[in-house]
Amino acid sequence: MGSIPHLFHSFFDPGKETSMKAYRRLGAIAVSLAILLTACQEGSSTENSSSSISNKESEMTSVENTSKETEATKESDKEEVEETKNPYEMIIPEAKIWSTEDLSDENFNLKGVEKVETIGLITGDGSPNMTRTRFRVGGTDLGIPVIHNDKLYLWFGDTFWGDSQGHPMAGGLWRSNVLAISDDKDFSDGLEISDMIGNKSGSTKVAMELLSSKKRPGNENTVIPTGSVSIDGKLYVYFMSVKEWGKPGHWTINYGGLAVSEDDGESFKKLDNVSLDPDKFGQVAAIIKDDYVYGVGIGGGRYGNAYLMRVKQDQIENTEAYEYLSGKNNGEPEFSANVENAIPIIEDTVGEPSIMWNEYLQEYVITYLQEPAHGIIMRSAKELWGDYSSDLLIAHSDDFTALYGGFVHEVMTEEDGKVFYYIMSMWDPVYNSILMKVTLK
Repeated sequence: MGSIPHLFHSFFDPGKETSMKAYRRLGAIAVSLAILLTACQEGSSTENSSSSISNKESEMTSVENTSKETEATKESDKEEVEETKNPYEMIIPEAKIWSTEDLSDENFNLKGVEKVETIGLITGDGSPNMTRTRFRVGGTDLGIPVIHNDKLYLWFGDTFWGDSQGHPMAGGLWRSNVLAISDDKDFSDGLEISDMIGNKSGSTKVAMELLSSKKRPGNENTVIPTGSVSIDGKLYVYFMSVKEWGKPGHWTINYGGLAVSEDDGESFKKLDNVSLDPDKFGQVAAIIKDDYVYGVGIGGGRYGNAYLMRVKQDQIENTEAYEYLSGKNNGEPEFSANVENAIPIIEDTVGEPSIMWNEYLQEYVITYLQEPAHGIIMRSAKELWGDYSSDLLIAHSDDFTALYGGFVHEVMTEEDGKVFYYIMSMWDPVYNSILMKVTLK
């Protein structure tokens, strides 16, 4: 029989077991060891006692031993609960419904929200994924989902080592972006991160920056992913080159860019020939429809309108092939090669947009931060170019301080889309990403 440390390492490898299952297994081991040690101690005691012990005394000893084992089990169970308790649960509140009135527009199938729920943290050591311990990802945001090779990839933004509650820059080990991989198919109990792209050797895996940035305010402060698609085995990511951060909700962008990976996300090449207009497509949320990649675009910050572009999938690396929605004729879209002709699809203060097809509604669902309303809202449309429905509020800063984001994907749904999950970020009191759940009426 191996030593206890050896058993611990064999049964619990943080690099392999990422969910609460690992902690439950530890609890079970603790219970077994407690019972085994108790039995050994009492066996020794029995050998040293007089052989003339009475049957009645033996029965009493047996009852006493059973009681001790029961108490040991109870204590171990109690310790297991304490060990698995989320240290952030007091600051990750329950969600509630803010849009209590149904939408009445008969042109849309989106009518209302039945329930909004908080599932839990995805990142940080306050989450079951223990990303600070496993990948040196203590504080991060975003969590933009994309399916590649039947796996769920998640793009995170500015990332730091420390837990950095409300003060991410204090965390150290700054990376402008990192990429996680998940094999999870059931999101009702959380989103399990299987791995992060990082170093292949060393005692601890460190999630690495995949899209380099100069980290020089006024030139290029950081490079943040905004949307991602997978085409013919290649993984593409749209990103914004941030020149500098301004007041809350405002920042300037050098350009919107595109990078590609041909090795399943292990490395990325920025495509110098793809440079998108920073005022309308500095941030692009991408979705595939038919032969095209469509992009919902906004400029820097969170106070501008949303626009629509498209490009043939096999021309995604060619800026000259991009087209921009310039009008509608009897409901049919018209596209122009000139970005200056682009018209808004949503006239609002749009921040961090994300879009998916919802089978339940038979409509596209877009989510985004509406900063003046201090919340994340959702709208729907029959077509990507609109018209879009009125909005429903699905999270508010009164519940979640300094919230933003709200990223969706078709695979993160249940009941054909009646239930969908989205990934929301908080800046304070904990700089991390949270999984949320919405049930539609």
